[in-house]
Amino acid sequence: QVKETMREIEKSLPPGYEIHSSYDATDYIRAELNKIYLRSGLTVLILTLFVLLITRNLRYLFLIIASLFVDLAIAVIFYYLFKLEIQLYSLAGITISLSLIIDNAIIMTDHFMHKGDRNAFMPILTATVTTIGALSMIFLLDERLRLNLQDFAAVVMINLMVSLFVAL
Repeated sequence: QVKETMREIEKSLPPGYEIHSSYDATDYIRAELNKIYLRSGLTVLILTLFVLLITRNLRYLFLIIASLFVDLAIAVIFYYLFKLEIQLYSLAGITISLSLIIDNAIIMTDHFMHKGDRNAFMPILTATVTTIGALSMIFLLDERLRLNLQDFAAVVMINLMVSLFVAL
C-alpha cells in the first residue's frame, strides 16, 4: 500500500524528481510474522500430540483444545479493551504463553477427571501469580527497554489470567 501511494505521488511530481524508499522493512516483518505463525502452529500441534500420546483419550484432548481456543478468543477481547498493539513482540508472547495456557488446562482437567473436584485451583493460582509477578518487572525497566517488551509482557499476563479463569 505504501509503495502504491509512493507511485501515485511520484506521478504528480515535477519532471526530474523521484521518490526513493531509504528503508523498507516489510519483507523482514513479513518473514518474521511467517516464522511466528509457523512456530505457533507447531507449538499447538506438538503440545496436542503430547497430550494425545500421554492420555490416549480423545475427549480429554478435545477439552484441552477447546480450552485453548476459548482462552485465545477471550484474550483477544482483552487485547482490544486494553488497546494492545499486535506486533512481533506481542505475537511472540502469544506463542510462548500457549504452553502455559495448556498447562493450566491440563492440570485442572486432569485433576477434575481423576479427583472429581477443583482443588488444584490454588496451586495453579499460585503458579500463575508468580509468573505474572516476574513478568511485571518488565514495567519497571528503563523506558527504552520497557517500550519494546511491555506488549509482550501484557499479552502473556492477559493470557495467563484468562487461562486461569477458563480452567475453572
